[in-house]
Amino acid sequence: MDVARTALRLGAEDLTVLCLESRETMPAFAWEVADAEEEGAKLLPSTAVKRFLVDKGRLTGFEALKVERIGFDAKKRIVPHTVPGSEFEVRADLVIMAIGSRADLSFLPEEGKRVVLDAKHHVYRLQFKGNEITIPVYACGDCVRGPATVVEASASGREAGLNIYGALRVEEVRKARYHDGYRRRNEPQVSDSPSWRVRRHPDRLRPEAARETFDEVERRLTDEAARHEAERCARCNLCL
Repeated sequence: MDVARTALRLGAEDLTVLCLESRETMPAFAWEVADAEEEGAKLLPSTAVKRFLVDKGRLTGFEALKVERIGFDAKKRIVPHTVPGSEFEVRADLVIMAIGSRADLSFLPEEGKRVVLDAKHHVYRLQFKGNEITIPVYACGDCVRGPATVVEASASGREAGLNIYGALRVEEVRKARYHDGYRRRNEPQVSDSPSWRVRRHPDRLRPEAARETFDEVERRLTDEAARHEAERCARCNLCL
């Protein structure tokens, strides 16, 4: 979706996003797919490219197949199962391959293995055969689970840090985990309020204006809305 929306901002007049997955399972947030469509992108889910079409040395499009389901081979690589006879052509002047990325861990010895420290936050310690390692090696976040949100990566990194800290100072890490010094002052405990159920949304650029600029589409909350959101979700005085 990032590539598609960038292409629109760089002047693409007619843009189509093709992916192997169905609309419901494609690796993108629902809100970013909706934003891309509002800005003019078209979607072709459950579709695989069979071959590119070239005429006199220039790309003219590609031949595609409908995808029935997606499987994996022995090396956990994606294997799309296409529908025989479902070929169709898509005309195009330019094709951009947006295949995503993962952490390059090829520098690690092949005989290494991962020991789970915190499965919920995807924190592992790496162990290798041979000489005893003086300093333990930890892996977390995108290196373990693949692409995720910034919040999830930060949480995983924090838990990895606490595990490292715990290996050095067992007693002190308990304080770091459970004695947070940033609680709000004592207030009457309220379990619910009708006003907290209503989320305030910031103003947004109109789609036709958004595709003309690289400025942020979503504007900041007003001061009043920010205070409302803080009261709605940051209820640190409740039982945690």
